[in-house]
Amino acid sequence: MEDLLTWPLVLFLSGALLGVGGYFGARADEMHIAQMAAQNAARTAAVTNNQQTIVQAAQATVTGSGAPATWNGQPAIAASDVQIQTEDNGQLITAQVTYHAPVVFPQLMKWLGISSGWTQPITATATYYNELGNGSPGTVSLSNATGNTTTNGTGGLASPQNTSFKLTLAVTGPASATTFLNGQSVQITATSNQDVSMAPGDALQIYDQSTGQWLGMPTFSGTSDTVTVSGNNESDTFVAYIAPWGTTSGAVAQSTPLTVQWISPSQLTSMIQVSATAYPGTSPGVATPQGAPAGTWTAQTQNGTNNQVWNNESVEIVAKVPSSVYLNGGSLAIYNATTGQQLSGPGSPASVGTQNSQAYAMVSQQVTGSSPVTQSYGAQFTWNGQTYTTPSSNNVQVIWEPNISFQLGLSNNGGTITLTATASFPFQGSNANGSYTWYAFLYNQSLMQWYQPQGLTTSQNQVSWSFSQSQYAGDYFVAVLNNSPSVPSSWAYPQSGAQPPLTSNQQAIYTVTLTAQGDSTDNNVTLTATSNLPLNGHTMSIVNLTTGQVIASTTQGTTLTTTVQATPQQTTQYQAQIN
Repeated sequence: MEDLLTWPLVLFLSGALLGVGGYFGARADEMHIAQMAAQNAARTAAVTNNQQTIVQAAQATVTGSGAPATWNGQPAIAASDVQIQTEDNGQLITAQVTYHAPVVFPQLMKWLGISSGWTQPITATATYYNELGNGSPGTVSLSNATGNTTTNGTGGLASPQNTSFKLTLAVTGPASATTFLNGQSVQITATSNQDVSMAPGDALQIYDQSTGQWLGMPTFSGTSDTVTVSGNNESDTFVAYIAPWGTTSGAVAQSTPLTVQWISPSQLTSMIQVSATAYPGTSPGVATPQGAPAGTWTAQTQNGTNNQVWNNESVEIVAKVPSSVYLNGGSLAIYNATTGQQLSGPGSPASVGTQNSQAYAMVSQQVTGSSPVTQSYGAQFTWNGQTYTTPSSNNVQVIWEPNISFQLGLSNNGGTITLTATASFPFQGSNANGSYTWYAFLYNQSLMQWYQPQGLTTSQNQVSWSFSQSQYAGDYFVAVLNNSPSVPSSWAYPQSGAQPPLTSNQQAIYTVTLTAQGDSTDNNVTLTATSNLPLNGHTMSIVNLTTGQVIASTTQGTTLTTTVQATPQQTTQYQAQIN
């Protein structure tokens, strides 16, 4: 049987080549700048009569395109280069803008017999119809430059009705979180997949639904808009729109709402997640049996259903701040809520300042008598010299039992192997386990295979499984106890150790599949490789067979995802591999 199977996937990626035309002198991109400047001036004039604001809208087009705002001391667009005319009682607005495009090599132009100075004026006109009639009738008279190359009309600009817009809104600084401490400044960025100028008369803008206010300045050209906000004990919801300036009516596109909250350090403690993980052994840090995951419990465990451990067994307590919370200072520590003592060690207290901040500590308890010992653990957050403690409902409770064991025995009778799981404690309701019927599971660690569970009632403490010796020679087994007949998603407790003297061959057969998902708005293709088993000492990779290059790899989990760019009119073959 093969140890490794691969499944190739051939992706046929094609596209259309774009032709770009131009002419010697005034280039197509410079004409486009002039046209966009006229377009922005026209729609700005539709919402304001302020001549300075109209001129600034045209000038912002030049700087937004990356072209120089001045050349040889002359502005690319001066106030005198912008003319606005309104008709039909202010509903029809016509803008004429002269853009002084820079000439990079005027001497070369002269040598070629082309008359040229340091700049070449290009005039463009654009119209905008505003049903509300915000403009004033008549003509704003401005002096006009001479000797211009003129283009008229909208220049073939797409209207909102035939342009597909996709708008996103996200926190971009200081981190992509959604919860911050009071007073923290936060950057929010709206991003469009299309240039906003492709929606004539509309602007990209960010709206605070909680306060009813528009934030920052509208963007008439480009694909993004960023604002900085702050708060104190509040939660604000923001939405980005591509719509007429200052209104959500008639929006071409809007983002999914984004909620950002600011909290106090005392509020933060109620969000800290505390968990406990048990590790079989007699001293802190002893590893689990070969291949057996550790059992994890959280604060929701009640009545001792999942929080019992063996006498002197080591337990790791972890306090974690959710990834949605950003901290820029302070410290986090584990503390024993039963004794009120803060624990110290390599992981407690821990300085915080990034996302996913956490503290940890290994604890154990020696039970000297016949009664169990119970300890409760939580977290403490220290900020500006003051310490805040998690509420008791967030804490975890660990019970060290003096006489708990769950063992797996082996017997061989004429080639038939019998594995027997035995619990050394009773199951009646007076025990900390409660009045449950428990189920014993047998797990083949070598084959990663579960076997039919068997119930343990108040009158039972032992169950057995029988197999042929030749069928499972060399495999490791472990018994697991759970209070549900369903296969446990995480290992329940108590659990046995791996049973000797069987020798594991640690052989695992992997298969891998590769799928592709394209994005309708661009040429991005998402490749996803999926393994049938968790990677254990192996590497899963996605390979570009055309170039032989490994474009993504991982040694953990069961999935691997990466994004590639489709190349127009070219076929590229990819393959997923496990080595």
